[in-house]
Amino acid sequence: MEDNQYDLITIAGMLSIYLIPWVIAIARDHHNKTAIFMLNVLLGWTALGWIIALIWSFTHVVKEQLPAIAPASVAQGTAIATHNEKKHHVSHRRAKPDYVVIIPVIFVLILVLITLAWYAYTQLHMR
Repeated sequence: MEDNQYDLITIAGMLSIYLIPWVIAIARDHHNKTAIFMLNVLLGWTALGWIIALIWSFTHVVKEQLPAIAPASVAQGTAIATHNEKKHHVSHRRAKPDYVVIIPVIFVLILVLITLAWYAYTQLHMR
């Protein structure tokens, strides 16, 4: 293989490590996955920005719950009051278990390590 192909493999491996916080946020269906992606892309090149994005991707996932519609038999005033109370209610959906998130991350890391080991091996034996 040419050196350009090795460079592409190295870049792909490093990019996959770089985007791990965003991949975790997507796997957990995090409510701030877009913001985590932006932080990861814009400030991930600093070690602090990457670590913050990684920690943020593991924070609690919150999803809004749509308000329930009151039955027609309920008095109009009570139905409006109940609807307004439920409108501001936010439910805390339980996040996916850690193993659901960790398994794809470990798989990607193993692939990256195998790729980098193969790259180093071929570089040593080409000389």
